[in-house]
Amino acid sequence: MRAAVAEPMIESELWVSFVSMLRAYAAAAEAHGGVPARVEMAEGALTLVAGRAALRVECNVATGSGTRTLLRNGTTLMQGSFQLLEDGRITQGEKAMDLDHAAIDMVAELTRAGKKA
Repeated sequence: MRAAVAEPMIESELWVSFVSMLRAYAAAAEAHGGVPARVEMAEGALTLVAGRAALRVECNVATGSGTRTLLRNGTTLMQGSFQLLEDGRITQGEKAMDLDHAAIDMVAELTRAGKKA
């Protein structure tokens, strides 16, 4: 008798993709004159550190809901929540967009904060 194999949860796969995009766009920003970003990973969390600025993105991979926090010199500049959607988009408040555009926007916020630090 064969045991049923559980399908991977789409939210988990979307989180892995989103993390990859954030890392890639951080590297691209650095290559184009941005502040170098250091990557720190933990389960369900990614932190990009650029100078004295940091972007922490956390996700509950079981639900696809998460938070993002932008800090500079230990002070919170911005905080918000998001929801990964099964169609490969992300919502932030009332706004829905593709994962790659959200990653570009988040890295741009980090880069601006890192340059001001």
